[in-house]
Amino acid sequence: MLALFRTNQFVANIFLVFYAFIVRGAAFWGGLAPVHQGGSVVIESLFGGLDLGGTQSALLALLIVCFQALLINIILARHRMANELSLLPGMFYVLLASSYTPFLLLSPVLVATTFYLLALYEMLETYKKYAASGNIYNVGLWLGLASLFYPSLLIYILLAVVGLRSLRAFRFREQLVLASGFVSPFFLAFVYYFATDRASLLWQNLLLEGLSWWELRGALSWPDYLQLGFFTFLILLALLSFNRFLIKKNIQVQKNIGIFYWGLLFALLALFLQAAAGLDHLLLLVPSLAIFLSFNFLGLSRSLAEVFHLLLLVGLLLVHYQNWWLVGG
Repeated sequence: MLALFRTNQFVANIFLVFYAFIVRGAAFWGGLAPVHQGGSVVIESLFGGLDLGGTQSALLALLIVCFQALLINIILARHRMANELSLLPGMFYVLLASSYTPFLLLSPVLVATTFYLLALYEMLETYKKYAASGNIYNVGLWLGLASLFYPSLLIYILLAVVGLRSLRAFRFREQLVLASGFVSPFFLAFVYYFATDRASLLWQNLLLEGLSWWELRGALSWPDYLQLGFFTFLILLALLSFNRFLIKKNIQVQKNIGIFYWGLLFALLALFLQAAAGLDHLLLLVPSLAIFLSFNFLGLSRSLAEVFHLLLLVGLLLVHYQNWWLVGG
């Protein structure tokens, strides 16, 4: 199956949709609990009429994940970050973004991740670019939108500062441009909710209910511990592979890869700020982990890579359909 994605042909991205239906099929059988919506009044305003535990939610989440995977493939191809151009980063994004049952339905963190990826796209475009004010404004704009859906991503403005300082001489004027882009979505949202007499509700949901210090949600079951162990393994694998990823890479690629490592750190830091955070928060780790996992697979022989991918795929499906083989269907 990996052979379908070991190509740099853009049209082959269509296979991501079929792959997504395979790894996310459990969501369309019904019976999944709606994902906790956190403190985001914005997502409730946009998708309040949607059946958050049904087929509509699952289909919309699938389309969002496919778009995110496509965006990741575009980022890596545009900046030549991998030793071999392929669609594997997007494929592994779909796989990891489907590895946990709460990932299968629409959620605030899923929507926010889209804007985070768009911010990364704009950020990487600023490298040694003389006039980059438009890109920098967009970085702030996308991160501001992400924070409206998932409030703890407010901390990602620091990721933007770290990333931009790494890529360019990040002058004070450009810092103001970043800040103006970041506050723009909040201002526009406030104007809308003020006009509809709900301004206090917006700020209450974002700041009072959306942010909290280390507030976790619910008790963990054995699939939850399995998922935590799996992501811990992927993080350790990424950290141990850091030097190998940078070998024979030019300075720009090294800086780009470094930003995705910073993304891992800030995703973990955001956990300390999100109110009623659940394991769906792990979705913020997926963009970086999917890219690094694809790098590792590209370093394997094709036959060995196929075996490991098959094991991951079978393991994912066993977890998703655990009620069938544990209870007997």
